[in-house]
Amino acid sequence: MPLQHNKVQEYKESLKGKAEELVFKGFPETIVQLNEILETPSFKNRAFVDVHQDLNIPVPDPILVNSHDDLPPAKKTKYDNSISQEGTKVMALPNGTSPSNKHIQDLVGIVKPHIRKLVEDSNLLKMWISFMIPKIEDGNNFGVSIQEDTLAEVQSVESEAAAFFDQISRYFISRGKLVSKVAKYPHIDDYRQAVVELDEKEYLSLWLVMAEIRFQTYCGNHKLQALGDNKVQEYIQSLKIKAEELIFNRFPEKIVELNNTVESANFKNKLNTDVHQDLNTPVPIRALNNTDGLPPPKRLKYTNSKISSENTLENADDAKLVFGLVPTNKHILDLAVAVKPHIRSLIEDANLLKMWITVMIPKIEDGNNFGVSIQTGTLAEIQSIETGTSAFLDQISKYYVARGKLVSKVRKYPHVDDYRHAVKELDEKEYLSLCLMMVEIRNHYCSLHDIVTKNFDKIKTPRVTNASESFC
Repeated sequence: MPLQHNKVQEYKESLKGKAEELVFKGFPETIVQLNEILETPSFKNRAFVDVHQDLNIPVPDPILVNSHDDLPPAKKTKYDNSISQEGTKVMALPNGTSPSNKHIQDLVGIVKPHIRKLVEDSNLLKMWISFMIPKIEDGNNFGVSIQEDTLAEVQSVESEAAAFFDQISRYFISRGKLVSKVAKYPHIDDYRQAVVELDEKEYLSLWLVMAEIRFQTYCGNHKLQALGDNKVQEYIQSLKIKAEELIFNRFPEKIVELNNTVESANFKNKLNTDVHQDLNTPVPIRALNNTDGLPPPKRLKYTNSKISSENTLENADDAKLVFGLVPTNKHILDLAVAVKPHIRSLIEDANLLKMWITVMIPKIEDGNNFGVSIQTGTLAEIQSIETGTSAFLDQISKYYVARGKLVSKVRKYPHVDDYRHAVKELDEKEYLSLCLMMVEIRNHYCSLHDIVTKNFDKIKTPRVTNASESFC
């Protein structure tokens, strides 16, 4: 029994030594390392188009439906039976494998080791603080309350870091589903655009993951001790200069720019009908005259004859149809391209402000916390804006998925006019949503500028008497 007790004590002492080394040496090194990674071309100022990748699924050649050629038309999708005649059938793509996005894979390979290290380090800190909590006593528990609050923060960081893995996994699942839709409906351009939007969103998410690891988590944990590392101090001072430049110079310029964009012809007073687009799917006419002695067709016959002004097909003689590409809505695509850079800019600016305020928060004390409450309230507002803005990219991606499903219904049921109207309504709704996004982005910039400038002195110096103890 004494031997086991001694081993437990040795483990506790060993853990304390590792934790203190992590706090005073490991964290400063990690912050500097993460900052250098985020400054690399892979993460900083990388254009969205740089993460696009070809799906290796070409738009098929025109298909003849119910033609009178010698060979009958294909009724079902062909499957690859060359490997085995048993088991699950697989769809054979004309050009072979549709690869995963290599740009995103490379970024994931960079991010995952840091996620794992954060989880392990948080777990070590959690155990260290737990061992440092003294036995329960009546009174004089202010220090214990600090330990408990810090422990809760570390546990929150650990849970959030573990969720990053789930986020990466969900991306590949979602992308696989979309690529399978592209393979099934290669002539519907909306599914292809949905993949593009998903890749762009994941790139920005991975950037945000790295920023969260560096800013909110490691720097938050680093408050366990004074920031004495020179490189970390240099980074903090650089961050402070960038934040004040952003608040007093960049924000007013950005607000004027966004206001002009919102008032432009593309976003204001545009009729809903201006965003409609032809679906390249005319309404077919059933061939009623059956003079060749063949049984009546089970499906509608199409013709390659001239399209009438009513968007129907005339003279169903040859019963042929060219299934061309159904392009995505160009009006919506142009607006989305105009909106996305502002979404990205707001996320990056909010992240910078969030870290700036975080490093300005002083250590916990009993009393004189009015300035600290202003800091935490402002920080919560910035975090809410950052989270809400990140959801905008997801909204754009979901639009293309929903439109792809509706267009596939129009192609399958060309006589059902409700599906065509549903596409128009979806396009109008997305146009209004993109306009509201621009207005919200402008309003967010105004709110950030207003709340920070009004409380700038308290944010910078939350405690006048203890300003020297601030971590900035």
